[in-house]
Amino acid sequence: MTRKRWLVFRLLIGLICLLFGLDGLSAAAVEEEPTISLVKTIIVRDYKGLKISSTEYSVQSGDYILKLLKQRGVIDHLVVSEEILDLVKALNPNLKNPNLIYPDQKLILPTGPINGLKFLKKPAATGVESGIPYRLQRVKEGERLVIYLRREGIPENLIFNEYMELVMRLNPQIKNRDVIYPGQLVKLPRFKPSSVEIPKAKPSEQVSEKTAAASKAKSEAKAPQTPVPPSAKKPKTKPKKSTRKKEVLALKPPQLPETETLATQAALGIIFTRIGEQFISTGQHFLPLKSGGQVTLNAFSFPIIKLRNGHRIILDLGRRLPAQVIRLIRAEWSGYTIFQTKPREKLNELLDRLIKECGFPGLYEKGQPFIIEQQIKIKLQGDWLIFPRKIDLSAGQPVILNLPSSRLEGTFPEAAAYLAEQQVKVIDFYPKGNLIGPEPLSSLEPIETDIETIISKDIIDFIMALLELLDQKFTVDLSIPVIKDDQTDDNFSLSVNIPLYFNKNGTDYLIRFQKLSKDLEQILEKQGAKVVVLNPNEGAVAAARMILSAIGQTHKWGVTLKASERPSDRNIEFVIPGLAITDSNQSLFLTPLEIPGQLASLLAKQKFRVIKFQVNKN
Repeated sequence: MTRKRWLVFRLLIGLICLLFGLDGLSAAAVEEEPTISLVKTIIVRDYKGLKISSTEYSVQSGDYILKLLKQRGVIDHLVVSEEILDLVKALNPNLKNPNLIYPDQKLILPTGPINGLKFLKKPAATGVESGIPYRLQRVKEGERLVIYLRREGIPENLIFNEYMELVMRLNPQIKNRDVIYPGQLVKLPRFKPSSVEIPKAKPSEQVSEKTAAASKAKSEAKAPQTPVPPSAKKPKTKPKKSTRKKEVLALKPPQLPETETLATQAALGIIFTRIGEQFISTGQHFLPLKSGGQVTLNAFSFPIIKLRNGHRIILDLGRRLPAQVIRLIRAEWSGYTIFQTKPREKLNELLDRLIKECGFPGLYEKGQPFIIEQQIKIKLQGDWLIFPRKIDLSAGQPVILNLPSSRLEGTFPEAAAYLAEQQVKVIDFYPKGNLIGPEPLSSLEPIETDIETIISKDIIDFIMALLELLDQKFTVDLSIPVIKDDQTDDNFSLSVNIPLYFNKNGTDYLIRFQKLSKDLEQILEKQGAKVVVLNPNEGAVAAARMILSAIGQTHKWGVTLKASERPSDRNIEFVIPGLAITDSNQSLFLTPLEIPGQLASLLAKQKFRVIKFQVNKN
């Protein structure tokens, strides 16, 4: 055989071996095939007979698996079947839990839709609709859809985008996402993404380049590798004991806390999320150390309150953090506080300490009022008045947090709605049942709040309208004789012109705008008449109050409305300018202001007939 033929023969033998080798590799569940170098490195792997194109991805802060799969076009919504998750785990053998990923972790992820992959159906106990696994939730009093999503740990910035849209797609019978009713069954997606975060250290606390390089090398060493056949594995040997200190201080997930602690955690999550802060209770939290190691916290066991003022509070509700870890965090992270509960501590006592730890720019405690001076004066009081940001303090827009003893002490929805228009948020948290309020206005029966209007051309016209409201008959432009000849009417007489006259309980009331002489007044009084002189310069309200005082009609200036049935030192009050008139038949409230609908509802609840008046100037 010539040298040329020998080379051709060897080439053919090599190609045959290569083909048989590739066929053997494809028999495995997932094996790595040659990569194709384009703009990115494409990794083609076999999964259940399908060729899966994928690329390597380095996890960023805030990522989670479902989000990444949607961005890559693998799924078209934020719900995924178990088979897709099985594929992800097959591509990443070291990934035990797809819900727990961390920044800088290397993942192999599909690059687009996977044709031919069958979606596994879920058990009928929960259900699958339009490819979305769901569970049934029976609505309790005071609950809303957004509350369910917050309980699932979904980030606040995503609730009203993909997630709420998904819930509405599952529940076409719900027309308004803010209106659900007690006893109603709603379908909720069966999934819960994780939150991960690595805090940024201060310049003085930055990890050295040498340490960072070592950490990077260590993380790369942990990246998914191609499985090694059992025959190729080295025999096990006993590891040598190392005297070097560990660089990573990882906390193993502790035992589940008691039911009471879980309830407290849920309560704090609801409260601080409603305040507007971020409550992280899923995934893991990483705190790098100056030594190059890091503390890893299971966020479910140790939730973190991420405040907008830059502060972070780690909640150790069961006092389970080791003292060594506490000392490390306090020594290296000045922006972090570790908050531990006390034995047999009640929720109000715990909240009192925790709120002070938050370092809010402004805080008013129980009994300390905050006044908003405007046409309708507002006196704010509650268990806590919190100004989460400096801008809230300067604008006078607090968050009012209350722990009512019962639903009867909850803030009236009308009052909360009016305060919301003033950028003041009210949070009522009921510890029994972890319920939160006030309930949305749309869930209440409508209240008649028609406001009447009186437009008068002058003061006398306004007084006539007032007497009509009081069902008082009257006469205008009357001439009343004061003195006359007893023998004949033709000899002489003395009369007085009266712009307005009426009789009440046997007394004649003479309404004038000019004073009479003392003698005439005495004569009229002897005849059972009472003269009321009004000063036009003092205005219509002063004239009305003078007449009401003269006839003994109960009245006062201004009405104070309370926002709830709580004690006065923890209640909110609205002081509305106007003339309040009460008697056994009715209660009238005359005001020159445009009354907001929410406060008009509260006035209607107090049985006030509300009249807006306007007196034109001559």
